[in-house]
Amino acid sequence: MRRLIEWGQALRARWEATRPGRALTRFNTANGAVLSGGMAYAALFSLFAALAIGYTVFVRILGGDADLRVAVLDQIDTWIPGLVDTGSGGVLSPTDLVISTGLSWTSAVAALVLLWSATNFMGALRTSVRAMFGETDGHGNPVTDRLWQIFGFVLLGVAVLVTAAASVAVSVAVPWTLESLGLDGGAVSVAVRVGGALVTLALDAIVVAAVVRYVGGVRPAWRDLLLGSLAVGVVAGALRYLGTEVISNAAARNALLASFAVVVTILVLVNLLARVLLMACAWVADPPAADEQNGAA
Repeated sequence: MRRLIEWGQALRARWEATRPGRALTRFNTANGAVLSGGMAYAALFSLFAALAIGYTVFVRILGGDADLRVAVLDQIDTWIPGLVDTGSGGVLSPTDLVISTGLSWTSAVAALVLLWSATNFMGALRTSVRAMFGETDGHGNPVTDRLWQIFGFVLLGVAVLVTAAASVAVSVAVPWTLESLGLDGGAVSVAVRVGGALVTLALDAIVVAAVVRYVGGVRPAWRDLLLGSLAVGVVAGALRYLGTEVISNAAARNALLASFAVVVTILVLVNLLARVLLMACAWVADPPAADEQNGAA
């Protein structure tokens, strides 16, 4: 029995010395699970403000393109089914997201309040990412920090817009190309899906890398950052195409949660994505083993 215990302890020590083991230890010691939950709640309370600002700006600048407008709404519905009404019912109508008040001091103050609320999630994201790299939030310039949070918010909005535009472009360009080559409809359908998935993966990876580098304010090795960002992009894509509908349907079937299906979907989805992101950040950080860290201290 004693030899079995010693063997188990040796096996555990070998695991904790590996890079995945060190990353998991960093995630646990930095309270990654708690930070993920905090990010989920911050996202819940920042979501409407973010959608209102982002969709209003989009409508004012590019809203005249009906196909692009539908693609943006479909992209939001893909992430959070039932949040926005895309024709089959939803909590919010697209018109509810448009800030229609004229330019005045009141509307300016309201816009600033919405922007402040929308960037609160980015503040939680910054703190969490830095924790995975063993960095505290410190006492930096609050104005600069808030500007980087606004940059992160704008980056996420641009990513949604570019993803929607790319989906429209792929759905038009790929079928035309394949039909010109004389390929059948089945090949066209598969190519559109694969092309859309690859474009989305690339955009997700770019967003993750930018969040770590600029919002988090850390400078990891570019190769590690690239691999970690791609890993998060793959998981995010899997959740986008497989997970959100499962989560929302499971909540809707629960009599207690049916009235809050959208809220439950947001909390669960953001929590899962936050855990994946923070675990990837812990891996990218490549922390030392616990015994080495204690010895250095």
